[in-house]
Amino acid sequence: EQAVEALEAGRTRLLRETMEQNRRDLERLPALGFDRLHKRYQEARQRFRDLLAQGESPRRPADWPQQMKAAWEEVQAAEQAIREEAGAVYPEFAHFMEDPTFDQVLPAARDAPLVYLLATPAGGLALVVHGDGRGGPAGRPYGVTPVRLPGLTEEALNRRLWSPTPEEARRINDHLQQGRVAPEDIEAARGGYLSMYRLWRIGILDRRIPKKTKEALHAAWLQTLDETTRWLWEAVVGEVVETLTPTPAVGRGDRPVAPTGGQGEGVRVTLIPTGLLSLLPLHAAWREEPAAPTGRHYALDDLRITYAPSAHALWAARRIAAHTAPDGVFVVDNPDGTLRFSDEEVASVLEHFPPERQHLLGGESATREAVLRQLPRYPVLHFCTHGWADPDDPLRSGLRMAEPDHPLTLANFLDLRLEGARLAVLSACETAVPGTELPEEVIGLPTGLLQAGVAGVVGSLWAVNEISTALLMARFYDLWRGKGLAPPEALRQAQIWLRDSTNGEKEVLFRTALPELTATRLAEETARRAFWDMVLHRPGERDFAHPYYWAGFGYTGV
Repeated sequence: EQAVEALEAGRTRLLRETMEQNRRDLERLPALGFDRLHKRYQEARQRFRDLLAQGESPRRPADWPQQMKAAWEEVQAAEQAIREEAGAVYPEFAHFMEDPTFDQVLPAARDAPLVYLLATPAGGLALVVHGDGRGGPAGRPYGVTPVRLPGLTEEALNRRLWSPTPEEARRINDHLQQGRVAPEDIEAARGGYLSMYRLWRIGILDRRIPKKTKEALHAAWLQTLDETTRWLWEAVVGEVVETLTPTPAVGRGDRPVAPTGGQGEGVRVTLIPTGLLSLLPLHAAWREEPAAPTGRHYALDDLRITYAPSAHALWAARRIAAHTAPDGVFVVDNPDGTLRFSDEEVASVLEHFPPERQHLLGGESATREAVLRQLPRYPVLHFCTHGWADPDDPLRSGLRMAEPDHPLTLANFLDLRLEGARLAVLSACETAVPGTELPEEVIGLPTGLLQAGVAGVVGSLWAVNEISTALLMARFYDLWRGKGLAPPEALRQAQIWLRDSTNGEKEVLFRTALPELTATRLAEETARRAFWDMVLHRPGERDFAHPYYWAGFGYTGV
């Protein structure tokens, strides 16, 4: 319990400091009628800072320790006053500057276990928090199950993320600046999830690099993604699956094959990955399974996985979701005109909402100012645009708008305080493309949007394939809005369908069960390009079975 408290407190402090939420909350107090509380807290903090600055001065007063103690007690008293007085009226102030206790973590674990994941120099650890009566000592309706992950050392994790030596990294950067990629560059980056992704991403966008080299880059990226997700099962997720599922001995030869694709199957769980683990597609961890359609058994076949940055953030998201009806949608469509299949994706979104409760901004009309005016008016936000995360300054993470110099940043979302947003879908975004230096912690767009007041976020970890994404999004909205599945389960089922169905089965589904597809979802040109080759010539194949096509998306929040 103490370990969970320490992790949760650290996560909560990190998120609040990074998002500058303490300052933002304080700035609201005067406008809400609590000017006295605001002034008291600011004066107490300044008094404490002034005394702290005297700490190493030879001229500090003799009673400096006593003054420091009294000043800190006044800061704590001012914080408590904000929690009691402002928190009684506005729930967001009820835990202002308060480190969460284990009892405050538990409500977030009542519907599904929480699993904190961390790597250490000596090995990894999963802390499984049950709030439903499992795992605790007799007489206590909760418990924490520690699961040791010996293969998840910090060294092993860093090796999986970044493979080139500093000298190789400098050479790769020099070559990229020259518009070329050498075979030895690919070999140096291969096996490092972030290093290979970065080389692939930059390489395929550079028009100076030959097509053959780009094909080699793509093959190396897919291979690295395969190797990384296989390692994730062995080092991280396999042990978690074994702990949470009723049948033992995961992947040891005596476990029956779990069915895939069934509605409601799998154990619900919320993963809270810490540090650089948040960059990895844990739901796509896999082991070999010859009887499965793809020859593999993935984590999302056993677990209904959602992600959260902290238990506190998850609890806040549930409160928002409980009071927000997803009855309207605001869509931002292709502001810079670079997405080829966004029209079909947008059509598949809009058809699931009443015409009077939908708003579309596309192309040059999708400026930051125009988008900001519409965001608070709709509970579902769908962005068909490019996005990025800035690991050095998360508040500058954002989404590309029509004006290149005026993106929609995370700071803009936080200033809006979106308390009525049920879901944000970031369908063409990559949440992190770091450079050669790995930060200790990465805060991507989904985490930031959750902190900004969105209950749930669908976001991607890498630049996704446009055709498979259009299919995935169409299936997701069908399952959520049409079939009534909860958003996280709708995404999971859509991913399983995209992964397991054959090319021919996709064509049959979209032309029979969903006959409106050809009219509203896939224009004739898109249908021809997306389907004709793979359906007519490879109807029995599964062209989108590789994790690259379906596993980039994860669900953060509720």
